[in-house]
Amino acid sequence: MVKINSTKFGEVMIDGKTHYSDVIVFFDGTIEYREKDWVIEEDEFKKIIQRNVNIIIVGTGQQGTMSVSDKVRELANYMKIKIVEMKTPYAIELFNAYASQHRTVAAVLHTTG
Repeated sequence: MVKINSTKFGEVMIDGKTHYSDVIVFFDGTIEYREKDWVIEEDEFKKIIQRNVNIIIVGTGQQGTMSVSDKVRELANYMKIKIVEMKTPYAIELFNAYASQHRTVAAVLHTTG
């Protein structure tokens, strides 16, 4: 089981390895790097759901500056995919809880702002 260990400004530690970028972490342990972007748009959302996730935890950054576009919220609602937005330190706790329950979850983590 994948575990997100910690985060601080500009980095996130996953399974003991520090990453200095925004990442997408999937329930199966796959990690993908993402462009530093302040909004999750439709293209990124569609890429994430190709992995058959039904919960997306959005770590909005250390101060909560990243967001999800209205279009993505509409699509997620229509597709019955749960999106939870919270500051990254809290998002990693929620991701770990869902992953430990073997849920099909992804975390989109913004590591700065």
